Amino acid sequence: MIMVRAYKYTHAKKNRVYDVEAICEKFDVHKNTVTNWRKSGLCSIDERQPLLFKGSELRRFLKQRQLKQKQKLRLGQFKCFSCKARTWPEPRSWNFEEGTSNCFWAHATCPECEKGVKKVISGVQYQQICKALESNITPQSLDEDNELVPGDVVKDQGNGVVEYSAENERIIFEFQKYTERYNKKTQDAYLATIRAFEVFLQCKPFDKLKTDDATRYRRHLAYEGMDGRSKSSIAHAASHLRKFIVWLTKQEGYRRLNRSIPDYLELSRADLAGAAGTKNRDYPSIAEVELMISSMPANTLAQQRDRAIVAASFVFGTRADATASLRLKHVDIDKKEVNQDATEVRTKNSKSMLTCWFPINDEFDQILIDYIKRLREQGFEDEDALFPPNADLRNVASLKIEGRPPISTWKSSGSVAMAFKSACQFANVPAYTPHSVRHFLTELGREIASQEGPRKAWSQNLGHETVVITEKYYAKMTADHRQRIFEDMRRGVVYSEDEKDLLLRFLLQELEPGSPEYKRGLELFTKRMERR
Repeated sequence: MIMVRAYKYTHAKKNRVYDVEAICEKFDVHKNTVTNWRKSGLCSIDERQPLLFKGSELRRFLKQRQLKQKQKLRLGQFKCFSCKARTWPEPRSWNFEEGTSNCFWAHATCPECEKGVKKVISGVQYQQICKALESNITPQSLDEDNELVPGDVVKDQGNGVVEYSAENERIIFEFQKYTERYNKKTQDAYLATIRAFEVFLQCKPFDKLKTDDATRYRRHLAYEGMDGRSKSSIAHAASHLRKFIVWLTKQEGYRRLNRSIPDYLELSRADLAGAAGTKNRDYPSIAEVELMISSMPANTLAQQRDRAIVAASFVFGTRADATASLRLKHVDIDKKEVNQDATEVRTKNSKSMLTCWFPINDEFDQILIDYIKRLREQGFEDEDALFPPNADLRNVASLKIEGRPPISTWKSSGSVAMAFKSACQFANVPAYTPHSVRHFLTELGREIASQEGPRKAWSQNLGHETVVITEKYYAKMTADHRQRIFEDMRRGVVYSEDEKDLLLRFLLQELEPGSPEYKRGLELFTKRMERR
């Protein structure tokens, strides 16, 4: 039985199972290369077809291979400059060419890519190799220190060593294909949950699962948790595991499992107390938002970009990952709309949506409009990133090259987080996260969009199908907020429906400046700001 180190809850890439085609696609190699990797120590989970490889084993092999690149070439070993591999060519492909100073050129064929390889060897090495070849001894055997670490063993690093089931790996591989309809983060979350459950059961085969196994794991989640994670994470883990086992009971070879096993994983209300939706979230006030953006420097294009990132987060209401992946073509400054096309923008659940700019502050709108116009003046085009990386901002001369490739967007939301960190430091306010924006917008919408129509529009502009989702997960009413409402009621400072509608129209800039309605709307807005 093959031995592997027990899994931690993280390490998404280690949790996956790959077939040969997936490896070829991921690393851009030929199938023959994977075959040669197996000969060099890469272990498949078993010998059955299709061949499957654990992500942890693939990681181990490639890491060991990378370390060997730094070592001195052994006697019969060549460095192939085509496939970047260190190889042991077949003896029959060897031939020699006499060089200078009693040296020889050794020529051979790389067994991985079948390209020619060569290196210089000394006269003594030439004699050793020739003698070995005449005696049908491979040059590899001349090196006493040439044995690879066995591919089926990984050193324990404090988490224990467990035996894994090849059948488990194969059914997990099938489940990976089933979850391809979800986004990458969701797939990784499912795999991490399954791996944690598998290790808890000492890699017991899934076709032998009992209700007792589910009961013990539920108690483990409820009382011990997962690496100190929140109850919300525990609730999601239990949900993911239940869905996996429901799917498992429908698969060939697993239909004898007790259909009630998933029910034993359901956490009680006491276990879920304090889970998702019950924690108060910190988010900035409108005054802090204005201070954050006004405090940011805007002397260089990179500084203007960072300021625009923060402004866009509030005006667009986009999540951090979506903000980082926007392109110029996705933003219409005339209609004040954002087209979050899920084929190009990293939206939650890969859901496309057309959203309007939130009515926060005219100055925020102008910051974004001026920034986009400056990008256009510099030569940025529709397909270019809305918030380009620093290197592309410094090299604006290359933007004029005809037929150039589009400027790529950020690969992660780290740039958005850094912009927020900078904004909070300049404004000397608490370190608000990009996601706090959505809590801020929910609270703002609660104040100015109290009627059913505006409330629904506001909620859908946040990407929520119903108002219930917005109210359940965002901007829970704090004790301070509740206190202010009761003080207002005692003083009689409670808006009528007409006044709320007028305030909303004022924020949406639908009132003509100087008109009586505009003055009344301005008065209501000023009072509301004073109470914050």
